[in-house]
Amino acid sequence: MMPLGFARSNLSHASGLGTPQSSHNYNDDIGGNLSSLLANLNQSYSPGNSSHFTSITNHIRSQGYTLVAVPIYGSLAENMSNIDNIYNYTAGGRFLSNVYRFDNYKESGANFSNVGSSYDNTHWTEPSHLRVSTGFSTHYSQAAMDGHPFLCLAFWNGASFKGIITLVYRSIGTTTTHAIGGGAAGNLPAGVHRLYDLYYPDQNRDVYAHVLTPSSSNFYMGSSQSIRFSHEANFSATHGTNTASTFSQDDGQWGFQVNVTNSGGGASDIGMSGTEAYGFNNKNGGDTNADQFFWGDGGSSSTNYYCFVFTSFV
Repeated sequence: MMPLGFARSNLSHASGLGTPQSSHNYNDDIGGNLSSLLANLNQSYSPGNSSHFTSITNHIRSQGYTLVAVPIYGSLAENMSNIDNIYNYTAGGRFLSNVYRFDNYKESGANFSNVGSSYDNTHWTEPSHLRVSTGFSTHYSQAAMDGHPFLCLAFWNGASFKGIITLVYRSIGTTTTHAIGGGAAGNLPAGVHRLYDLYYPDQNRDVYAHVLTPSSSNFYMGSSQSIRFSHEANFSATHGTNTASTFSQDDGQWGFQVNVTNSGGGASDIGMSGTEAYGFNNKNGGDTNADQFFWGDGGSSSTNYYCFVFTSFV
C-alpha cells in the first residue's frame, strides 16, 4: 500500500529500467546511460546562465533521472535550503523538498501520523525508493559497481564541464534491510533503499566511485574508501536532512577523496586535498569560505562551481 495524499506531478523514471529483481528491487542501467548523459552535458554550457541551467536539467530529466540537489559556492551545506520545484529555480544552491524523508518509499504498508500530507510540495509525485545500479559489468567490466543505490554528481567549474562522478554505496545491496526510522517501529522490506538511508542513521558509507570525463573513465574501488557529508551535519530522523528547510547544520562535502576513510566536511573529518580529491567541500568553515574546487589536480581557487546531483527512483 502507498501512503496517501501526495500530489502527482513530474517524477522522472529512468530509461533502461529492467524488471524488478524481487518485489522491492528495481534496476537502473546507469552504467549504460552514462555515455549518452556525458555527451548531452558536454556542450558549451555555463550553469550560471539560466537558459544553460535549464538545458542541463532537461538533459538529466529526459533520460529519466531526478535532480535532488544543486549545491554551489555559498550554498552547499548549511546555507543550502529546500525548494519544491528545483528545475525552475535556475540559481542553484537548493535541494528538492521531502525526497530525503524517512517515509519516502513506495511499498510501505505502514501507518504514519503524517499519512495524507503532501508537505505542500506539488512537484514531487509520491513516496518512492531508489533503484539500484546495473550496466557497469556489461559496459565497463566492473561487476562490483552493480546492485547498489547510487548518486550521480555532474560538475562544472565556471563554464568548464568537468565530468560525472557516480558513487555506488557498496555496503548497501539488494538484500540489505533498513529500520523504518522517523519514530516508526520495524524494518523496511529487504532491498528497499531511500535517500534517507544514505545519510541516516549512519552517514559513514563505503563507496566505489567512477569518474567519467570527456576524455577518460576511471574507477576507484579501494576497500578503505568511504564518505560522510559532515560529522556535524546533524541529519534529522524525520527529514533525512538537518531540517525540512536546511540541508546540513554545519559543513559538508560533495564528491570524494580517493582511498580515504570517512572523507567529509566536518571539523573531525578528512577534508579534500591533493591530487586525489574530486569535488568541493565546506571544511569546518562557512559555505562562503569554500572557495576551492578539486578535480584530481591539487585544487584551484573558485567561487563559480556547480554540482547537479541526481539519481533514479522506482
